[in-house]
Amino acid sequence: CEKKFINLFNSKNILIFTNFALGISAVPYLFHKILGEKNNIYVINSGLFSFRNSNFLQEFFRLIYLKLFFNIVTKIIFTSKTEYQFAIKKYSKYESRFKLIEFSPDVNFWTQEIPPQNKEKKGLLFIGNDEGRCFDLLKPLAENLKDYNFTFITNNEKINKIKLPNVEVISGNWSGNTISDLDLRDIYRRSKI
Repeated sequence: CEKKFINLFNSKNILIFTNFALGISAVPYLFHKILGEKNNIYVINSGLFSFRNSNFLQEFFRLIYLKLFFNIVTKIIFTSKTEYQFAIKKYSKYESRFKLIEFSPDVNFWTQEIPPQNKEKKGLLFIGNDEGRCFDLLKPLAENLKDYNFTFITNNEKINKIKLPNVEVISGNWSGNTISDLDLRDIYRRSKI
């Protein structure tokens, strides 16, 4: 199976990885691209620089791996301006390999059209699984603001254990399709914040 994938990579003139995890994991298979072939490898990035805390050794190997990655790819396409600016500042030597194409939602679909009966809603919505979020804040917040209804959409284990009368917890992950876009839009529309 591994040989099949190597042959697939070798047979293509252009490779587009739809997320950085695919691009990063393909580095060992793409190493020959550094050794003379013209690079035609594009990676759509969102979250590559959302580093977790790590020790010196992890940081050292991450830096080596990232530099190898930057030398292999033709372009890393950023969907976040903040992350793009961070990459340019931290890895300015590779700026020519970075391209910003900001993510644009379908504004016609997601437009905030609130039916009149929903204008007085007090619901607060927290959505996402980003490890950088302070999930520990949510339960005390809901406990102290008992007059408000909270909706938490996440796969975070701590949040999924919350049992409060003013909290609705919905298990969700953008890549898991556990909630349809229509349902998610309705949840957004019912929420005040």
